Amino acid sequence: MELKRFATPRKLQKPSPRRGSAVSATQIGHRIRTAGVTVLDPHGHPLSRHDVVVEQRAHAFAFGNSGFELVPMTDEETGPDPAMAALWLDIFNTATLPFYRETSEPGRGRPGSNRLRRAAEWFAAHGCRVRGHPLVWRTLTAGERGRPASARLAVTAAGPEVTLLLNDFDVTPAQESLIESVLEAEVPVDALGLQCHMHRGYCGEERTLAILGRFARFGLPIHITETTLLSGDPAPPRNYRPPWWPSTPEGEQRQADEIVRHYRTLLSHPSVQAITYWGLSDNDSRLGAPCGLIRADGTPKPAYAALRGLVKGEWWLPPTTVRTDAAGHIEVRGFPGDYRLSDGARTASVTVTDTRSEATLRLNDTA
Repeated sequence: MELKRFATPRKLQKPSPRRGSAVSATQIGHRIRTAGVTVLDPHGHPLSRHDVVVEQRAHAFAFGNSGFELVPMTDEETGPDPAMAALWLDIFNTATLPFYRETSEPGRGRPGSNRLRRAAEWFAAHGCRVRGHPLVWRTLTAGERGRPASARLAVTAAGPEVTLLLNDFDVTPAQESLIESVLEAEVPVDALGLQCHMHRGYCGEERTLAILGRFARFGLPIHITETTLLSGDPAPPRNYRPPWWPSTPEGEQRQADEIVRHYRTLLSHPSVQAITYWGLSDNDSRLGAPCGLIRADGTPKPAYAALRGLVKGEWWLPPTTVRTDAAGHIEVRGFPGDYRLSDGARTASVTVTDTRSEATLRLNDTA
């Protein structure tokens, strides 16, 4: 991971610059999708004029975080610390796990994959998707000219079942040229990854959208693979690590405001399909920066509640009662993902996808 953000300023910025208008909730409306559902009773008859409770169970959008902090915990038979795991799982559904060469194969012919496999299985058992980080990184290639060839080698080794991201912290024209060369070499790329560590202050809506627009021209989904915001003073020049870099009450309120602005801005762009916040707590953060969503003592910062308020609040359908029409039909509207329908003891499940769909569901007894 590199401690860089979308563009390095020439001088230290004041926190939370207002560049461009903040993105409103209505500008996320293009994310809302609809599934038509005809609800049947256990005998196959339409439930006419019948109250049904609809509630969301999972997001299709990848709201991710680094799973590094939980990897050592999954080595124990007792599993991860319950409090830490509960905070992680209450917001996030996609975990990034470390697949660096030095840890995944500490010695030639001596893979260290069991530890990571246990971690991946733990996340999968809790309904999470898993992403490897990284398969190939610039320090493992033969330099700039060799990178397309290295990418082709990595794709061949990975196999056809995985989703392959071309990911970098570099968002300059040089990275655009690299992407062009990789695509011209017909190396399969499923999505583009961008990183955004804002250790010197929030870069603002206008700059964020401008960068997303430049990389969206390739016609590939965009994943924000790493992003952070500070709850303390901005970083000094040259990535210097202060002897003590605390989270402050003022900084925590600023971080909460900025994380809402940042996530709304990212989701307002239709190419963005995944966002990974980089780190749950301030423990073991890059350069000791106060960029986590919970403090070193395990207590949540305001930014944690603010992000949860989006993912499990503003962008989430809570239990909502709707009434079927004469044909037993209702419409389920919300972010793509998994939903449950119930009328008490009977339930059924439906998935809202990116395209409008129609489904016929039979409510069955849960017992």
